[in-house]
Amino acid sequence: MRRIITTLIGLSMLMAVMAAPAAAQEADTNWWGDGGYDNKGNLVEELLALNEKTGRYDILIEAVLFADDNGAGLIELLSTAPDITLFAPTDWAFVKLARNLTGDDSIRAKDAFEAIAGVLVDAAGSVEGAVDLLVDTLAYHVAPQIIKPWQLFFHPYKYEMLNGDTLVAKGLRLIDEADNRSRVQLLRSNVKANNPALIHTINNVLIPSSLAG
Repeated sequence: MRRIITTLIGLSMLMAVMAAPAAAQEADTNWWGDGGYDNKGNLVEELLALNEKTGRYDILIEAVLFADDNGAGLIELLSTAPDITLFAPTDWAFVKLARNLTGDDSIRAKDAFEAIAGVLVDAAGSVEGAVDLLVDTLAYHVAPQIIKPWQLFFHPYKYEMLNGDTLVAKGLRLIDEADNRSRVQLLRSNVKANNPALIHTINNVLIPSSLAG
């Protein structure tokens, strides 16, 4: 946890250099997000701020950092892309995935990403291949458009995600490429107007087509 916090501080400083500061916007307290989302946002800054407030996304951030350390370029992409929505799995979602992949119900949050990475390396046959699978999975959680909470209720509706796969929304239920269901948790803290990249919290890690088998 201390390493994650230290890295976040450094990453926050990095973002200040990489991305131009967003213009200050009046806080949008509308839970449905009917205003303020036509501006450009910085998804990385949004995620860091939300994690600082809630402490629920350490493993997601660890996964993004690992991918970026291995040449994925995710931080720059997510920091500069306009009008994007992140479906952010909680730490518990990653713990559930690690337990399901390994069959080890004793795995805790501090060991979850290492366990998942080990399975990906075994599946891909190399660290490079594992990074490709990880990047594909992370990109599957990002929609290259703003998806306001109320839009999820126009179901069933299909969204093309950043990796090219399709995500189906049926109200607050999401169906991934492996036909697994996740729930969107509509929390007021998910909607931040300072940088209008939108974040929805979900209770499972979405599985892309590359891992669906």
